[in-house]
Amino acid sequence: SKKPVNIRMSAMIIAFLVIISVTALWLIPTAAPSLAQMVPLSWERGLKNMVLKQITANHRVCREKSIHHILQQIADKLQSNAQSPPVSITLIESDIVNAFALPANHMVLFTQFIKEAESPEELAGVMAHEMGHAAHHHVMENVIRYVGVSGIIDVASGGAGTMLYLMFELYHNSYSREKERE
Repeated sequence: SKKPVNIRMSAMIIAFLVIISVTALWLIPTAAPSLAQMVPLSWERGLKNMVLKQITANHRVCREKSIHHILQQIADKLQSNAQSPPVSITLIESDIVNAFALPANHMVLFTQFIKEAESPEELAGVMAHEMGHAAHHHVMENVIRYVGVSGIIDVASGGAGTMLYLMFELYHNSYSREKERE
């Protein structure tokens, strides 16, 4: 009879959706910190170079040696106090007030951020914050989460998982706040 087949098919679909949901919402986010620690530095450098290439295609890199020297001195002092890996810096000429970490212990700073910093300590505080993200591999965790979850959702949805993944990212904003506190 058709009824047992429909019930079995429905049960299989529900089981499949539960497995996908558990993997996307729990397994990948839970495993991402450990997996991020295992990513080879060469892969991190490749990702960093890819992102920098994209950024520098749209913005000019500031090559002012005196500014770079000061920023590197601050980073080196912070690094020696925290006993974290050495950081490299790219300074972007832009009106954007921002700074962020990239994989492979790299930091991007925007010139407007430096102009608006009210003190060297404020600049150092933001740099230390971004160095913390780099030292804890938060960027690679996010990459692992994004690639893993979007891949699973695309497989489960037949490639139409973009909106589902957007909802997942909104759900995991608290995960990002946890990383900010860390």
